[in-house]
Amino acid sequence: MNDTLFLDQVQMRFDDGTTALDGLSLDFPAGSFTALVGPSGCGKSTALRLLAGLLTASSGSVTRPTRDQIGFVFQDPTLLAWKSAYDNIALPLKIAGHARADIDRRVSQVLDLVGLAGRGTALPRELSGGMKMRVSLARALASQPRLLLLDEPFAALDELTRLRLDDDLLRIWQQNKCTVVFVTHSISESAYLGERVAVLTDGGHLAHIENVPAPATREDFRSSPEFHQAMGNIAAALGHDLSARGGT
Repeated sequence: MNDTLFLDQVQMRFDDGTTALDGLSLDFPAGSFTALVGPSGCGKSTALRLLAGLLTASSGSVTRPTRDQIGFVFQDPTLLAWKSAYDNIALPLKIAGHARADIDRRVSQVLDLVGLAGRGTALPRELSGGMKMRVSLARALASQPRLLLLDEPFAALDELTRLRLDDDLLRIWQQNKCTVVFVTHSISESAYLGERVAVLTDGGHLAHIENVPAPATREDFRSSPEFHQAMGNIAAALGHDLSARGGT
């Protein structure tokens, strides 16, 4: 099984002349959790789509696992409104030709994993925004991916729901041992979730990598000096001084 994940001098130029990434090199060790943070338009989502194989680089190389080893969670849950949570999760497995018994087992496992046991029959309209995102996450996990890519999945949720889902994602990552790449605009979220944070700036340049000394159990991490130091370093790489603003 190939768990290698690497961007090597990747450039991405679109037909309108926009350069989203300019010579980005970044590796993602197997089993690691990397957060990508930066302003809108800096190439975070483009990098994620290159890693997923949804885009082809203009130059440079992208080394990644095979498509069937990759799970992707978008900012919008993208659920089929007329299908239940179970059926939304099961659909990619059905398309891939899994047997019914295997589908039932996998869907039951991931519903329990994301905290939705017993809600498999619910339609999307019967679920809260956080629950819909849990279904989307479960769908990505059902294929048992070695690589999980998440593109600002919690950005549209309220703060309390977002905090809970951050903790749930950490728990799932620690249980599954998959490689995670998580795109966010939030400095605090990147410092809380990531073992390391890759900071991208305008033009798709890698400005800084922050190795975060986060404990496996994050219960009190947000109040620790290490967390606030990591946030300060990430903010500084983005051209902000959190101390002058009282933190953010």
